[in-house]
Amino acid sequence: MKLTRLLIPLLCFCLFGCSSLGLAQKDKVKGKSTEATAFDEDLKKVRPTYPEPSEEAETAQEEIPEPTNDQNLEVKQRLEEIAEKNAKLTKAQGYRILLYVGQSKAEAEQALRRFKQWESAQKQNNPDTFTDRASYLVYKAPNFRLKVGDFRDRLQAYQMAQQLKELFPNALVVPESRILLENVD
Repeated sequence: MKLTRLLIPLLCFCLFGCSSLGLAQKDKVKGKSTEATAFDEDLKKVRPTYPEPSEEAETAQEEIPEPTNDQNLEVKQRLEEIAEKNAKLTKAQGYRILLYVGQSKAEAEQALRRFKQWESAQKQNNPDTFTDRASYLVYKAPNFRLKVGDFRDRLQAYQMAQQLKELFPNALVVPESRILLENVD
């Protein structure tokens, strides 16, 4: 049984697989010897033909005209104008630390004094690395808000807020639409 399962596919392979080896056949009608292949057709009829390039076309491709509208100078001038405008900017978008929000002006001023004391202590401990931070006491009805610092990125503001958490547990980093660039490190 196993032998017949093996012999039948092997026999089929030999009969059909090897039958394509006899490609050379005699044409009985004309008496000529021809080879039968899969690509017996002449494909010259369907292949596209392209004309050979002339010498004039080759010389025309080699000559590259000079650009008449060079925009590099215009771009450079525009970039210089933008750089000058940016140098004149005094305010930008950034972050501040909100230390106090409440209705009492006395408590807001007390929080400001505590911050100034903390700041002077930090300056004495680290005179080389510590810089003074601006403080803003603003009345926005009905609350007083005490914000400190001018930071360009949130990470710097967050690092200072973590230092202030001991003194002001509710210290919060808030985005500010207009910070003073002269106060930024």
